[in-house]
Amino acid sequence: MNEWDDYWSQGNVSCFPDAPKLNRLLLKEWSEAFRLNIKENSCAVLDLACGGGYLTNLLVEDYRNTDKKIQLSLSDMCDINVQSSSANITLQLFPKVNNESLPFNKNTFDFIVSNFGFEYSETIQTINELSRVLSHKGRFVLNCHYIDSQIIKDSVDISNALILWLETSKIQSIIVDLFSNSNTARQIDKNKESKLLIDEFVNINNKTNGGISKSGLLEAILPLLKNNIQLLPTMDDYNTLERNYKNYLKRIQAQINAALTDKKLVTIKEQLLLNNIILDEVKYLTLDDKIVSVYIQGSANFC
Repeated sequence: MNEWDDYWSQGNVSCFPDAPKLNRLLLKEWSEAFRLNIKENSCAVLDLACGGGYLTNLLVEDYRNTDKKIQLSLSDMCDINVQSSSANITLQLFPKVNNESLPFNKNTFDFIVSNFGFEYSETIQTINELSRVLSHKGRFVLNCHYIDSQIIKDSVDISNALILWLETSKIQSIIVDLFSNSNTARQIDKNKESKLLIDEFVNINNKTNGGISKSGLLEAILPLLKNNIQLLPTMDDYNTLERNYKNYLKRIQAQINAALTDKKLVTIKEQLLLNNIILDEVKYLTLDDKIVSVYIQGSANFC
């Protein structure tokens, strides 16, 4: 998960920092989830697979300086560093923690939440763990990637486009010619080579349902082309850009692989039942009439 460590260490909080409409939808849904499920004056909450603390920040903002006393635990596979706090909300971080093996006692949490995190783990083991640490009257809400969501469809397009960029020999040859700092690089018409590179990106974009446009790669590389034409050194900048996009590719490929299928949803329902967990609702969050995620909520049914 090094690609996620790198992403969160840069100070990112959301998986989708450039998607304001999506974040407004998530804010609305999660604020409602908090309102419906944090009813007691004292509540122990687990932010499972918390990442950069997206849900924690929302919760702290909603309940800052209220009469609710919230004990908030955050767990994640990465080396997390979330610092949101309030006088009435205590935070405890649990970095390098697998969803399948949580370091908490039985019946610890009144409310468990996860935003695009639960699905990255082994389903049956994680449900067993959630059931173990959920209190007798506990509740949970899991917002997960779904295989037929627009997010995953876009991620597939982006993945296909980035792979073509990295593996097409003609593109790599042009890049070496354009950006090499070596004095032995052959003399070229940089305007002509830049146009050839842009044409190759357009071809990939057409082949991948707009994958280059969705990735923002062309916009990221254009300033380097401009600097290059002005004879400014750019190879180090290009290497940094390529490294960042390779990590981005790893993240979206992990996202695609983690997305819940209908078959996985059936498994989740069956395993919750085996653990005496009531499945209260499964719904699909939508934006502009397109699915963005699957939203699962339930509650304990312990004797």
